Amino acid sequence: MSSYKLFFKTCNFNIQILVQSKKEDLANHFSRINRINEFESEKVRNIYSNYYDYICNLNKKNKSSSKNFYIVLDFIYPKEISKETFPNESEKQIIFNNLTDKYLKVKECLSRMNNLCIELKEEEVIKVLYSFFNKRKEFKY
Repeated sequence: MSSYKLFFKTCNFNIQILVQSKKEDLANHFSRINRINEFESEKVRNIYSNYYDYICNLNKKNKSSSKNFYIVLDFIYPKEISKETFPNESEKQIIFNNLTDKYLKVKECLSRMNNLCIELKEEEVIKVLYSFFNKRKEFKY
């Protein structure tokens, strides 16, 4: 907890944390178990069968899901950059540098706490945002 407290103190700028939970589909895992099961001895098949039952029961009881956490960084326009007009090249560089500094600070803090930090590519960001706003539909290009 103290590490997270330090993280929020270090990041003295606005951030938003989005959490996405997704039920895990274990069908592929189960089909692999069944495929391996066909070629093994009776003893090994019993072990696989017990494992299969265990995973099924565990999945039903705990409703397995994965969670992804996304951090959205805020940019507050300095007085010298107008919000009304599209930024010119030097203004874009100021915005880029500001967000990069914040990103590196967040990444460093989270990495220090042994969190895996991955920078999303543009199409991944689109997919994530789409999934937040359209919970029942899967994004397809």
